[in-house]
Amino acid sequence: STLFFTVNRLPSLFVLLHAPITGGPAAAISRGVSAHSLQVSPDGAQLVISNSNAVITLPVLGGVPVVITESVSNPLVRISPDSRTLFFITHPSSPQLVSAPIEGGPLRNLSGTIEPRANLGPGLLLDPQGSWVGFLAADERLFAVPADGSRAPQLVNESSDLVLDFVLGRRHVFYSAANRGDSL
Repeated sequence: STLFFTVNRLPSLFVLLHAPITGGPAAAISRGVSAHSLQVSPDGAQLVISNSNAVITLPVLGGVPVVITESVSNPLVRISPDSRTLFFITHPSSPQLVSAPIEGGPLRNLSGTIEPRANLGPGLLLDPQGSWVGFLAADERLFAVPADGSRAPQLVNESSDLVLDFVLGRRHVFYSAANRGDSL
């Protein structure tokens, strides 16, 4: 097992390193890539790096980084269970929930004309099979959309609900909410 981490060696030089969990020397696998979030794909082959500007993938053993996008609103990225697809929200000036192949390729708009909330909080989740993506809209409504984009987003909650948190199960969305008229 390996631990991945970044360090800032100089004011503008970020170094991505990996080290055995059981101890031992760290080794650099990339330079110049800053990370707010690091994730390893479920198959263990790719490192997904995200920050306030970009989503990047890199083979865990090192190699050439692939820039998936340079337009993100939040470093939160979800990875499909089969390790083939990434899900995230694009830049806040025109936010969209999108999917992209983990090895790079065109972005696919999953939210349609519904504006996702750019400041995510709990805002973007996958069901356990990776078939559905749940997201909060900018107006706090909760939607679910097929991960393959085959259907338009479906409204999940009552319009009077202020969604506080949610989770996707196999066939249901569970959420906690307050009535918009109630004080929290």
